[in-house]
Amino acid sequence: MQLEECDKIFAPFAGRPLLAGFSGGADSTVALLACLRARDRYNCPVTAIHFEHGLRGEESRQDAAAARAFAGSCDVPFREIPLGLFPGPGLEERARAARLAVWKQLVTEFPGAVVVLGHHADDAVETLFLRLARGSNVSGLAGMRPVSRLDGMTILRPLLAFPRAEIEAFLRAQNLRWRTDSSNQENTFRRNALRNIILPEFRRRIPGAAAGLLHSLETLRQDAEFLEEAARERFAAIKEKRETTVEFWRSLPQALQIRVLRYHLSELAGREVLPPPAFLARLRTAWSDDSAEAVRIPLSGMCTFLVHRGRMHPADDMPLPGPEVWRWRSNPRFRWGEFQLELHPFNSADAPPTLFEARFDAALLPDELVVDRRRPGDRILPFGRTTELSLKKLRIDRKLPFDYPCPVLREPNGRVLWAPGIRHSACAPLSAATTQAVEIRLRRPDDGALPPEESA
Repeated sequence: MQLEECDKIFAPFAGRPLLAGFSGGADSTVALLACLRARDRYNCPVTAIHFEHGLRGEESRQDAAAARAFAGSCDVPFREIPLGLFPGPGLEERARAARLAVWKQLVTEFPGAVVVLGHHADDAVETLFLRLARGSNVSGLAGMRPVSRLDGMTILRPLLAFPRAEIEAFLRAQNLRWRTDSSNQENTFRRNALRNIILPEFRRRIPGAAAGLLHSLETLRQDAEFLEEAARERFAAIKEKRETTVEFWRSLPQALQIRVLRYHLSELAGREVLPPPAFLARLRTAWSDDSAEAVRIPLSGMCTFLVHRGRMHPADDMPLPGPEVWRWRSNPRFRWGEFQLELHPFNSADAPPTLFEARFDAALLPDELVVDRRRPGDRILPFGRTTELSLKKLRIDRKLPFDYPCPVLREPNGRVLWAPGIRHSACAPLSAATTQAVEIRLRRPDDGALPPEESA
């Protein structure tokens, strides 16, 4: 590989600060070297950002020390950020969410900054397989792109054209060392199992698969960009409108409906909204129904949409009820307004929880819980912190509207255990001493499971 091949990624961002994710591994080391080239050619200040997850003890501390030393040798400011994570279910998703929250804060601290990540071609192939299993469309399958936007951030991935082996060969040719994360060999994680077991066997049994997968990824990106541009053109016709016609949606090819709907909902909400498949399916049914009866279709975390007389627009939801006591040990299902809380057992092999699922040590929960609406002054103690944060601030950080309808789960003393869609607290946490773990899920009875909020 040649670093100059990365120049075309950085050139449009001349003069802007680069925040480089730098673990000290091979890919992040080469990404940092690419940033240094952009610093010299395009006058881009570079800062290395190292996340200390707090999970690997002395090995992790040595990684941080080595990363700091390498950044210093390159005359790059270095910032180590502790995340304070704990082992247990959903670790991959929790770690990703914690890093994303920090990145969003950092780009406000460095005006105009762009985030640079070391994802490479093998990472993109792994993501392709994982998202195939989730049923993603072509935009999701081609999710890793050299330049992308997420929650107001610009993210650069200058190494997507290069496989891992080529990156490591480049470092060896430069006589540069890198750190290896021992947890990458723990095949209990889905991505690691795919990387270490499934894909090597796939490539061994299908000659030419490695090159073919990379070619497929490139064509998928081209197809996704074409569809997204077409959707943006159609969206321009309804931009900033709260009310749209059913005929407009009927006229769109199905491949554009989901994309135009995403742009439309995001415009209404003032944040990124990923419409769940069940919501789109109910809309399509309503659009094809020519009866005069109004149809209400709720979109969790946003509002309810009304389809009536050939038009669609947001409608006011019913008022939320007040606090109610849930004796969860004897009643595994509890109705609160339009919502339902359900108790489920789970084991460590289950998928990571979404923002609408919460896991607790049953022995540490009080027998009576309170289901309530959010109240002014509500605070919550997030994982990894010793002080509480304002629930209002966390809601705003997630760009959720003030009338976001989901309830909160409290202890009888009023302390917030869980704010679905916003944050899980550190109360009643799972640990090595846990003998009975429970998962609480929030559902809307007329809408099935609430969708997870996605991020990168």
